[in-house]
Amino acid sequence: MTTIELQGRTFNVEKRGGEWQTNYRGAKATTGKTKAEAVKALKDYNIEELIKGCDHMDTQMERDAYFKDNTERFTQTFGFVPPMDSLMYYCGCGMQIDVIALDKKLRTPDGISTTDYILNNYGQDALDMVKRMI
Repeated sequence: MTTIELQGRTFNVEKRGGEWQTNYRGAKATTGKTKAEAVKALKDYNIEELIKGCDHMDTQMERDAYFKDNTERFTQTFGFVPPMDSLMYYCGCGMQIDVIALDKKLRTPDGISTTDYILNNYGQDALDMVKRMI
C-alpha cells in the first residue's frame, strides 16, 4: 500500500473492490481507474473541502474512542448504558448518544433542558462527558 501526504494529512492509496482509491482513516476520498488517476483526483480536489472532510473524520474517530473508553464511567454516573444512536451509526456517522433516548432515560421534567437537568443533578463532569459523546 502506498501513502501520500497532503496538507499534513496521510492518505492511503490502494485498490479496493476493483477500483483505485485514496482514503483518509478508512474513508474514501477519491477514486480512479488507475492509481495515478486516483492520486491526481486527490491533488486536484478543493483543498478546503478536503481538509473539512479530514477534520470531520478526526472528530468522529475521537468521539468514537471517547464513547468506548467512557461507557463504563457513563453507566456508573447515570445508572444505565449510554443510549447509542443506531441510525447515525449505521449511516456512517460513528458512535454518538441518542439525545431523545437519553432525555427519556433521565426522565427530564417538561420545561427543563436536558443540559440544565444533567448539570443540576449530576454535575459539570457528567455534562461534559455527555457533550463529548454527542
